[in-house]
This record gives sequence, C-alpha cells and structure tokens, in this order.
Amino acid sequence: MQSDPEANTVNVLRGFASLCDSETGESSKSCEMIKSVCSDGSEDKTFLTIFSTWDLPELNSYNVLNWFSFVINVAVSFLIGQFGFFGCTPLRIQNETFRVLLSPVSWSFYAWALVYTLEGFFVLVQLHSKSEMKKIVRSMKFWFTGACLAHSCYTVFFSLGNLWASTASSGICWVCLSWIIVKHHISEKKTLLEKSSLLMLGISLHAGWMTYTFILSINILLVNLYTGVLVQLVVTLISLVLLYTISGCWLILPKFPNFTIPLMIAWGYFGLSAELSNGVVRRLALEFDYYVLESLKYVSWALCMIILVFCLFRLIMVIYVATKERKKEMQKRRTQNEYDTQKAKYRVQESGISFQDRNDAIIIS
Repeated sequence: MQSDPEANTVNVLRGFASLCDSETGESSKSCEMIKSVCSDGSEDKTFLTIFSTWDLPELNSYNVLNWFSFVINVAVSFLIGQFGFFGCTPLRIQNETFRVLLSPVSWSFYAWALVYTLEGFFVLVQLHSKSEMKKIVRSMKFWFTGACLAHSCYTVFFSLGNLWASTASSGICWVCLSWIIVKHHISEKKTLLEKSSLLMLGISLHAGWMTYTFILSINILLVNLYTGVLVQLVVTLISLVLLYTISGCWLILPKFPNFTIPLMIAWGYFGLSAELSNGVVRRLALEFDYYVLESLKYVSWALCMIILVFCLFRLIMVIYVATKERKKEMQKRRTQNEYDTQKAKYRVQESGISFQDRNDAIIIS
C-alpha cells in the first residue's frame, strides 16, 4: 500500500524542526515557520472547551467610569441641552441669545451626533478584554471620564446662562481631550491607520469640535463683559487666528499628525461663513457694517480652504513616508529570510541531510 505523500512531507518537516532544536538552543524564523506548518491542530475543540477558554471581559475602574461618564454626558446633552428639561434653556436657544461674530450656523452643531456615535462605539469596544484596548484605556486613566463630566457641566451651566462656569468647563473638557490625543499619538507612537487610532476617532472629533466651542465660549464671555463693537471685532479676529494656529500645530507633528481636529475646526469655519452668507441676526447686522461681515465671511472661507489643502498635503506626505518605510522594512525582512535560509541549509548539510530541489519535496537521505 502506498503511503500518503502529504503525510510523508509533514513527517519530514517535523524531523527537520526537531533537528533545528537539537542543533541549537534557539530556533530561527525558518524553523518557527516549519513548526507552525507541522502543527495539525488535532486538539479536540468541543463546545465545552471553547466556552471554558473564552476570554471574558476583565473590567477595571477605568472601563466602568468611562462607560458611566459617557452615558451621563449623552443623557445631559439630550435631556438638558436638546430638550431643556428641569427648567433649563435648550442650547440652540442660548446660542441665539448669546450670538457673536464667531457663532456658526445652527446646523453645524449637528456634528455632536457624529461625535457621540463614534464615542459610543469606542466606549462599547473598550469594555472588551483585548490587550490592545487595555493598553489604550490604561493610557487614558481618568482623562476621558473628566472630559465627559466637564462637558456635562458645560451643558448645564451654558443652559443656565452662567458664562464663567460654562467657559471654564469647556476649557477643562478641551484640555482633557487634547491630552488623550497627545498621549495616544506621541507617547504610544500610533500611526494613522492603526486599529487603535480608528477607535480613537470619536475622541479626536470631540477634541476638535470642543476646541471651536471653547474659543466660542471665550468670545461670548468677553463680548458680554465688554459690549463695545470694536472689542467684539478684535476678539473675533484673534480667535480666527488662534484656531488656525491650533490646526497647524496638530498638522505639523512630524510622524503622527492629527487630521480630525483641524477638519473639525475647518467645519466651524465653514459654518461661520455659511452663517455670514445667509445673513446674521438683526443685532449683528445693526452693530456692524456690511463690509465687515463680508470680510469676515471671505476670511473664514479662506481659512477653511487653507486647512483642507494643508490636510491633503500632510496626508500625501504621510502616505509617501509610510510607503518608503514599508519598502525598507520589506527589504530588511527579505534579507533576513535569505540569511536564515542559507543558515538552515548549512546546518542541514553539516548534519548529513541533503535537499533534492524537485517538486519542492524534502527527502531524508
């Protein structure tokens, strides 16, 4: 009866793998590859075995606090910020009441729906027990919880008309979110398209839109303290330059630029230009001349387009650098594999085993 050629090949490979371990105390990459091929996976993986070895979630205080703080933030944003429960004023009405030159069009605030959706996905995923998610959550510590609670306080204080407290709360939220992004992209050295970076997309969008919200809160506070027209115009121009500078700082990071924060700031510029194009409320139209509003509209349009072009340029540069590094890594691996192959052949020849390079078969002499 003829033997099975596939079984013979597996047996030969197993002998070669054992030879690698007997010759040296350590196994090369070639030996490891052969060992992985030789493993036939003959273990009896019944349902009971799979269930007993299933990696159940191992929650810690960070996971639980992240989940609870996010739920609280969403509940406060919808119940108080959107519907005005508990005697509070909805934020859409407060935005019209405290409207300034930097205030964007009302539909631009629908960006919060995208932010909460992506953050909700992250909060659910971070409850899983994979090591990568554990590392991300540990690096965040209590910063995400602080950001969610500060955002909830901002919603409550702004709906009550407390501008000092709302500005301070938005600033704390912005600092917490920005620190999370800095920690992730610089300290953890995560690249653009890694899985962990995609999971952090909601937090990054939150940080970008909160940047615009924080600068807008400062404008509202200063305009209500100093009611002069010139003060409002100067504060608005400084805010536009400051937002553009923040966008540039996130984009000029050498290897790990952040694109979502500048894009959210560009969205704010787009909403501002749309508001100035459609016509602002009567109070602003009476306080400022027509050419002032038109000038701000074109400035906001220009800044929006500059940020978009800069983002596209940085994206091309990141892809080019990543492709170049990938080619270098592939060449390095190819060289290492060739070296391991030559080394393995030399060991086999020294042990009295010959190769016959025919039909890719290995025959023991």
